[in-house]
This record gives sequence, structure tokens and C-alpha cells, in this order.
Amino acid sequence: RLLFLTLLGYGTLVAAREPDKGKAVTPRVELKITEKVLGEYDWRRDIAISSDQKRAVWTVARTFNGEKKLAVVVDGEEGKQLYDQIDGPFFSPDGKRVAFTAKRGDKCVAVIDGREGKEYSLVEEFDFSDDGSHTGYIAYLFRKPDAVGFSRQSVAVIDGVEGKVYEYVRDLTFSPGGKHSAYAASRRWLDPTVPDGSVIVRP
Repeated sequence: RLLFLTLLGYGTLVAAREPDKGKAVTPRVELKITEKVLGEYDWRRDIAISSDQKRAVWTVARTFNGEKKLAVVVDGEEGKQLYDQIDGPFFSPDGKRVAFTAKRGDKCVAVIDGREGKEYSLVEEFDFSDDGSHTGYIAYLFRKPDAVGFSRQSVAVIDGVEGKVYEYVRDLTFSPGGKHSAYAASRRWLDPTVPDGSVIVRP
């Protein structure tokens, strides 16, 4: 079994003085290491630490009826949702929110702060705004192989709200402060009059 430990260390700068002359000498660093056992698992991966270094999140595996399922542990508390695949997890830039994308069967979801979003054929390019207040990802409504690669319909999902449907969406990003979002999109299969490679900016 794998025993997962977190190590917290900090240094203290000490300016020592000679007792008889009162002269400062070379400072030294006193390093104290503390250990805290967060959990014991058969398997774990994808550990992330929040920006303030006070929180941790990781993925663990559990075996049910001979099948391995994955779950996410946030601050030592294991989530109840089980998945076949997990991408992430990770913290928002301010360290207050946790998100990951996951697959269960043939459906994918984005999971934000423990809540699952709508199921899609595929979810990718998840991102937080730099203040952590907004979320966005690319979702495929339909995706299957065809003679030239894939037939698909995809949308940008910002704060849980779907945008317009395009044949292809990519490169989702937020402006500083998260007020605006932008992404590149193509509708040439759905509407030949729309130029390929359009850039969409959402207010």
C-alpha cells in the first residue's frame, strides 16, 4: 500500500553574535520539517498544491468488482464520484476552487467544486480566469470518426453556459480579470459562408 505524506518546511534566519565582542557573524538558517499523513491508498497520482500552499488535491484509485475506478481527494476528503478517467485535478489561481475533467463510460464531464456539469462526448481545455471567478472549457456535442478525421459539433462553455455551436472550437482564453473570454472557431462544415478560423470574443 502507498502511504502518502505531505512535507511542510520553513526556514528561520538567525543573526548570531559573539558574546564578548558583540559583532554580527554569518547568519544561519534553521529548517524545521513537519510531516502529516493525509491518507493511505493503493495508488495515487496527479498531486496539485494550491498557490497559498495550504491545500492539496490528488487522484486515487479504488477497485470495485474487479474494476479500477478513480476518485479525487481534496484536502484529505475523498469525493464520492467515481470515474474511468480523470484529467487534473487542479486549483484555481487563487487556490479557492478545484476542478477537473473526467470520463465515465462514453461520456465526459467537467467537475467544478465537486459539482458535475453537463455530459458531453468530450471535454477539454478547461481553464480558470486569473482571479478564479470564471470557468471555461471546450465541449463536443457530437464527435465520431469519418473519412477525413472526425465529424463533430463543439461549443465553448463559459461559467456553465454554452456558446454557439461550431464544427471546431479551440484556444479558449480569458482576459486579465476574467471580464472577457475568447476562442478560435470554425463552421465550414455547418455553414460554408462562415470563414474558417474565426476568432470569437464574448463580452
